Amino acid sequence: MKPCQSFQCPVEATLQLIGGKYKSLILWHLIGKTLRFNELGKLIKSATPKMLTQQLRELENDGLINRVVYPGCRCPDALRPPAYCPHWRFP
Repeated sequence: MKPCQSFQCPVEATLQLIGGKYKSLILWHLIGKTLRFNELGKLIKSATPKMLTQQLRELENDGLINRVVYPGCRCPDALRPPAYCPHWRFP
């Protein structure tokens, strides 16, 4: 992702963060709940496991979701509280 000061407007920053093929669907399914990888896969049937993994990693790297690893390989994904760039002011 580009540094926050290189964006011309908030819409450009938003599209950069959630512009992937399945990112908006993933975020929608994670609103208010925690889901495991397989649960997300069942909800988004058109996404291959490879593509779902890639999109989840990008969302995690951008700070939009948290991945928690539990003993026994139970790894739910959940929305992270909003973290704003200090250069942007959103209402």
